[in-house]
Parts: sequence; structure tokens; C-alpha cells
Amino acid sequence: MAELQRGWQELARGALRGAESPAVALREYLCFELAGAPFALPVEDVREISRLRPIARLPRAPEDLLGVISLRGKVLCVFDLRRRLGLPAEAPGRSARIAIVSDPERGTAGLLVDRVREVLRSATAPLRPAASAQGAAVVGLLPSGREFVTLLD
Repeated sequence: MAELQRGWQELARGALRGAESPAVALREYLCFELAGAPFALPVEDVREISRLRPIARLPRAPEDLLGVISLRGKVLCVFDLRRRLGLPAEAPGRSARIAIVSDPERGTAGLLVDRVREVLRSATAPLRPAASAQGAAVVGLLPSGREFVTLLD
């Protein structure tokens, strides 16, 4: 009985030692491609991924606003991230998707991406990039294997 009690005490001490060490918080990012380069958004900002559907063009809309779609009875603006980031324009391919993102301040919108890759899990804080042509849209760079993934706002 005394041996069993010592075993439980050792187990409790080990748990306490583990609780004292700082936990590493994993963050999840939706990783996708634009012009062959990897980009990512925080998963908590992405509501869903939708297949490409007909986009109704709007007259006199900004160049990066492709138009609007109807998704379950709601009208959403769809933006072309290639144009917004100054990347070369290209017609959407078979693997193109619309990432539906939601922001409490800006509302809900669709972002046209070339291809969705994966959900990237990282315990590393994003590296702050130098000033770039993409401006405030780029939040940082995430190391992922042998490449860096551009984290967008």
C-alpha cells in the first residue's frame, strides 16, 4: 500500500513539474498558393472554403474587386488577392477556390486563391518582414520546412 501511495505521489510531482514549464501554443493557419508562392491566413479568420462559382461583375468596381457571389442567400464581395498584392493576373484554374473570411470590423468577404494547400500548425511566432510593396497586408513570415510562408492580415 505504501508503495502504491509513493507511486501516486511521484506521478503528482511529475505533473506539477510539467505544469511549471511554459506551454507552447500552437497556432493554425490556412496555407494557400498565389502565383506559385505560399501564403497563409489565421484559421480563426476563415469561415469556409468554397469552390469557384459564377461571380457577378460590378460596374466601376475597383480592379481587385472581382464582383459578388450568392452564398446561402447572402451576397458576398469577392476580391482577387493576386491583384490586391500586385502579383501578375491570371485566369483561375481548376484548383482555384474562394476562401470566405470574416472580420468583426470589415465583415465577411471572399478571397480568390489559386490553390488551398493545407492547415499549417506552428508554434513559432511570425517573423516581421521588411517593408514591401504589399504594404500592411503582409503581417509576417512563417517558417515551414524549407520555405517561408507569407502571413496575411
